[in-house]
Amino acid sequence: MKTWQELLQEPPAEGEAEYGPNSAAVLSAFGVLSDIKWFSRVGQPLEGDAVAVKSWAEAIAPWPEDSERYLHSGQLAAPAALCREAIEDPELREWAELARDDAYEYFNASAFLPKDLSTRQEDVIDLYLYDFVGWLMAEIVAVPAETSTHFRTLLAWFQDGRFPCGWQGEWPQGRWIVY
Repeated sequence: MKTWQELLQEPPAEGEAEYGPNSAAVLSAFGVLSDIKWFSRVGQPLEGDAVAVKSWAEAIAPWPEDSERYLHSGQLAAPAALCREAIEDPELREWAELARDDAYEYFNASAFLPKDLSTRQEDVIDLYLYDFVGWLMAEIVAVPAETSTHFRTLLAWFQDGRFPCGWQGEWPQGRWIVY
């Protein structure tokens, strides 16, 4: 699996920095989002120190049960809070919102969803992914890598064809839960 650093290698900056000082990383993320083979390796054996789940039902089960730990979309609340704090700066918020809105043009995971999911499961996964893209752009634009790389690392899991669906432990200590 490629690391987020490998995925978001910053090409030389050209022209205006439309998304702020981290525009090159934002543009790299657009490219990664457009090339992802979503869910192509779910259920396959994992390498490394992640907890594997064995079904879509198991992958999305913890979110509604643990509302303090997860947002309503299923994203882990603690790293999202860091992003929210970082974009309190109006300029950073403007760049993050522009990056988020533009990123949706490069993002289409719905076409890759398995056909045997229920409508509810599809809706839950769509919301999770939609929210992920927004937090990813906020993290790239406004959160230094020394503070959090949570959503950038999620991008690497998705690029690997996996579905990172939770966290075991008290974030940032712990392990990914992945389908």
